[in-house]
Amino acid sequence: MKKILLYLSAFALAAAGLSSCADDYDEYDNSYLLDNDETMTLTASATTLELKEDTPADEPVLTFTWTDARQMPDDYIISYIAELDLAVNEFTTSVRETLNEGDYSISYTTEQLQNLIIDTWGQSNSVASTLSFRVIAKWEGGSKYAMPEVRTVDIDVRPYRPLVFDADNVYLEGSSVTGTTSQRISTTVEDENIYASYLQLAAGELVIRLEYNDVSQYIAPEEGQTTDFQDGEAVPARVLAPVEVEGSDKAEVPVEAKWSIPQDGKYRVVVDLEEKTLTMYSESHPINEEFTVTWYPNDDHEKYEEITTTLSGDRVIYLRGDSGGWKKEGKAITIVQSLADPMIFVYSGDAFNGRTDFALVNFSEAEFNDYNKPSDGVNNSYEIGPALDPDAWDGDGQDKDGNGSIGNGAVVTLGSWSKNQFRHGSGTWYEDKEGNIVDENTEGAKKIDPKGSYWQVPSGTNYVTFDFRNLLIKFESR
Repeated sequence: MKKILLYLSAFALAAAGLSSCADDYDEYDNSYLLDNDETMTLTASATTLELKEDTPADEPVLTFTWTDARQMPDDYIISYIAELDLAVNEFTTSVRETLNEGDYSISYTTEQLQNLIIDTWGQSNSVASTLSFRVIAKWEGGSKYAMPEVRTVDIDVRPYRPLVFDADNVYLEGSSVTGTTSQRISTTVEDENIYASYLQLAAGELVIRLEYNDVSQYIAPEEGQTTDFQDGEAVPARVLAPVEVEGSDKAEVPVEAKWSIPQDGKYRVVVDLEEKTLTMYSESHPINEEFTVTWYPNDDHEKYEEITTTLSGDRVIYLRGDSGGWKKEGKAITIVQSLADPMIFVYSGDAFNGRTDFALVNFSEAEFNDYNKPSDGVNNSYEIGPALDPDAWDGDGQDKDGNGSIGNGAVVTLGSWSKNQFRHGSGTWYEDKEGNIVDENTEGAKKIDPKGSYWQVPSGTNYVTFDFRNLLIKFESR
C-alpha cells in the first residue's frame, strides 16, 4: 500500500496546484482526480495453501475474486490488471494478465503455482513462500485522468516435493521384516544406484520406503503390475507418497506399496534406482549360487588332485603383471562380493597399470600347505585374462607369438565393460577357429596358453568390477 499512498500524495499535490489556479481556470473540473469513492474489493479462496502433486493438472487450487470498481462516465473504458509475485519482490518480477470488464476472477492450478515458485522465482520446495496478488482497475479514454483502484492480498503457498525415484536411504519395513520395525539396506559395491540385501523374511507384507531429502515415499509396482512375489523378475516400479489420514497428523503406507512375501525364508531384495525396478529372489533362485571353479594344476588330471575353489564374501585374489609383479604369487588384493549378485566382485584400492592378469588362487595360500604342489612351478594357480580372439590368429590387429598368446595385451577402455571374456587359465588347451575347445589333433586347432594373455591397463586404474556370471570385467579410475 505504500506505493498507492505515494501515488495518491502526488496526485493530491497536483490537484492542489490546479485548484490554486482556479481563478484563472474556473472551468477545469478535477473532481475525478480526487474521487475516493472506491468500491472494488478483493478476496482469495485461501490464506494458506499446500500444493499436492497428485492434484489434476487442470484443477484450479487458488482463485482471486474482485468486485466492480466505481462507476465512471460512458466515455471511460475500464480494464483490470492482475499481478502475482513473491511478496518480497514487491511486484518487480510479477506475472500479469489484463482482463476486460466483466472478468472478475483469475485462478491458478497446482502446476502453475509450483512452476512459478520453483522455476520462475527460484524458491525452495521445502518451505512455504508468501505470494502477493494485486488487481488494478484502470480507465482509459475520457477527458480527464481517473485514479486507478488497487487491491492487494497475500497468501502463503507451500510447494510440493516432487516424487522422485531416488533415495538417500532405503528401508525394509512391514510385517515380513522380523525382529525390527525397520531395516536399513545399503548400496552395492558395484553401483551406488542399486540397494540390496540378503535377509530372512517372514510370510506377510514387505514395505520398501525410500527416504529422499528427509521425505518418505514408497515403492509400488507400475500401474497394471502386481505386488505378488515374482521370483527373479525385475518389476517396473514407481514411488507413491504416504496417504494422509483425515483428522490426524499421521500418514499411512499406500495399499499399492505393500508387497507380498509368500513364505518364511531368505530373500534377496534389489532396488535399482536408475532402472526403476524392484527384483526379489527366493533362496532357491540360481542367482544365489556362488562362483565355483574346478581345476587341476598344470591341467594334469593324473598327477594332481582336483581343486574346487568358491569365491565368497571378501575374497583375496592376486594381481599380477607390471604393477603386481611377475612372480607366481603376484600381489594380494581384496575383492568384495556384491549384495545384488554374489557372482559380482569389486576391487577398490591402490592404482595399477600396464600388462595385467589375475589369479583367483595360488599355492601360497595356507589351504594348500599340505597339497602335492607342482615341483616345476608352472601353472600353479587358476588365472583369468582376456579371451583370445580367434580372428586375430593371423596377426590382424594383435601381436601374437607362436602359441596364440597376446604379446602386448588387450587394450582396456576405462569405464566400459570389456568385450573379451575371462579366460579360465589352468594349463593350455586347443580351440578351433570359432573358439570351441577341441582335441589337439583337430584340423586347424590352435594351442591356447592363457598365461601369455594380459590386459593392457591405463595408468590410474584403481577400481575393477568382476562379473563372473557373464564373464566380463570393467576397469575404472575413481
